[in-house]
Amino acid sequence: MLKVTLTEAGRVLADYARRLLTMRDDAMRHVAELHTLRAGCLTIAAHEAAAVYLLPAPLRSYLRAFPNIKISIRRSRPSEIPRQVMDREVDIGFVKEEPAFRELHWVDVHLDEMVLVAAPKRAPTGAAAGAEAIATRPSALRGGRRQPQPKG
Repeated sequence: MLKVTLTEAGRVLADYARRLLTMRDDAMRHVAELHTLRAGCLTIAAHEAAAVYLLPAPLRSYLRAFPNIKISIRRSRPSEIPRQVMDREVDIGFVKEEPAFRELHWVDVHLDEMVLVAAPKRAPTGAAAGAEAIATRPSALRGGRRQPQPKG
């Protein structure tokens, strides 16, 4: 019976082939982990208030569900966040208003509710006291374009 053996060059190539197959298997496993959220990174851009007050509790819940995901938060100016998402500097961003970039998908995730308080002698009275009347008055409040929605 004829015995076949590898040459020195054949043994070198066989070793590289084994390593390449192992690397391919590792790459496939890592990509699968990214798709199933078993591993990976999530970079978030958020304005100061969102980063400090709104995101910590939901992110704790997210990390309990997906403990191997590394999250980083980049505090940014709201006007810069849509561009950061478009340029893929971050994965997602939290802003206060609908972004100007029409290519971006957006969804309302949090609506602030504000309550007006005033000293008794300063409180608006009569017809001027209604929410609609107060909302239409010029004020120093940011985002005055949105009208209050009736509770239903």
